[in-house]
Order: sequence, then C-alpha cells, then structure tokens
Amino acid sequence: MNKREFGKTMLAGGAAVAGASFLAGCVAAVSDKALDETQGDPWRCEKCGYLTRSKEDLSDVRCPRCHMKRMVRISEEEMEKYLSDRSET
Repeated sequence: MNKREFGKTMLAGGAAVAGASFLAGCVAAVSDKALDETQGDPWRCEKCGYLTRSKEDLSDVRCPRCHMKRMVRISEEEMEKYLSDRSET
C-alpha cells in the first residue's frame, strides 16, 4: 500500500464512521408511547416537535431526537392536533 492508497482508505473509513453514527442517531418524530393514553401525560419538544407520553416530569430531561432540554407538557387536545397533523402528511 502506497501513501495515496493509505490516504484514500483513511478518508473512506472516516466517511463510513460518520455516516453510520449519523444514521444510528435518527429517531422518529412520534414515540410509540404517544398513541397510548394510558402511558401518562403528553409531552412535546419545543425545538424539534418530538411527541411522547410519560408519567414522570420530563421538563429537565433531554429530547431523544434533538438532545435539547426543551420538553413541555401539552394538553390532550394539542396532542390530538399534532398527531392528526402528522398522520395527514
């Protein structure tokens, strides 16, 4: 292996690692819990719009989608509106 082949191999390996880590970080905009009302209160991320439900307080918890502490509790009517908007698109 010469210097040029080594450089190409390192560049391709770095791009593969970056692509794999990016694809592994993809999370759906609506969690599985969001559709089940027995899972607790509805929560929404103010930054990315991630929807979920929890019986715990998520105001100091990071969003699994954008990793920001922007989770806010929303009403059931708002949750239904956001879920219907997502199902139409």
